Amino acid sequence: MISDSYRNDGGGFLGASALTAVARPEILTGARRRRTRRFALKLPVTYRSESNVSGAGTTVNISSTGVLFRGPNPPPLNSTVKLAIEWPWLLNGERPLQLVVTGRVVRIGGNDAAVTVDRYEFFTRPRVGSGAEKRSTATVAVSG
Repeated sequence: MISDSYRNDGGGFLGASALTAVARPEILTGARRRRTRRFALKLPVTYRSESNVSGAGTTVNISSTGVLFRGPNPPPLNSTVKLAIEWPWLLNGERPLQLVVTGRVVRIGGNDAAVTVDRYEFFTRPRVGSGAEKRSTATVAVSG
């Protein structure tokens, strides 16, 4: 079961409760302000589009409504894409997590792609040296 820190508490997967366990990341404000807060999180991401464009890269920033990531071969504009992001916080302080986001590519710029968050799920990842993968999920549909 996903702990309270990882449930949708009205702030999406980046709700205040999820950020209390670590130092607060930079919040983008001012001219770059959006309708939701964007957090400058540089996290490993893999991606695959419905047209089978896939690759690996790094997130640039994340909010409860979108993800901006950088990769050598971004998916096509308007395509549906699935992102798998290595989440830096642990479930119950002990289980590594992966955030899987499904959304649509709404902007491409060079090697950057902006993706809406239409749906997200957290999966547990195997502990280092565990030898077995047991997955737990929490699914939340994001309405916009």
